[in-house]
Amino acid sequence: MDSLYSKEPGVLEMLDLISNQSFWSSCILIIRRTDPLLRVLRMVGSEKRPAMGYVYAGMYRAKETIKKEVVKREEYMVYWNIIDQRWEQLWRSPLHAAGFYLNQNIYSIEGDIHGDIVSGTFDCIERLVPDTNVQDKIIKELNLYRSAAGDFWRKMAIRARDTLLPGEGLIFSIVLLFLIRAC
Repeated sequence: MDSLYSKEPGVLEMLDLISNQSFWSSCILIIRRTDPLLRVLRMVGSEKRPAMGYVYAGMYRAKETIKKEVVKREEYMVYWNIIDQRWEQLWRSPLHAAGFYLNQNIYSIEGDIHGDIVSGTFDCIERLVPDTNVQDKIIKELNLYRSAAGDFWRKMAIRARDTLLPGEGLIFSIVLLFLIRAC
């Protein structure tokens, strides 16, 4: 009020606005709903570029965080639809979904893996492996891979999954899927 600008038009309205508790509550809501996306943007914009599987995992986690924050489906779907529209245009591909799905050390996400991730993984398998018999074998092995059962429980497989770089992990996973039944 002691400022020279206090006599300017709109200053009293501004004072009313910033002293209003609902204004600050709205600011907190905005921060809580955008912070998960800002974390992903920081990851993508960092000097050390992450593998796409990590970006995919970050987007998945961001959407789940927004869902928990907003709670009501009709409200969080507004945010999800905007995210999905941008994501579809810029980044989404079956190979990225497969990279996310097959790198178990990056998807410590609780709950079920979203259907588009599994679908993208299947799309990738269909594109890379034309033989339907081999496709069927790979699909059978995916459940064992995800639960670290069968040959995937071996220390070698678990160690490789936890220590290889994401690109190496994806290659290791695909090669392992092919070799398990061939041996």
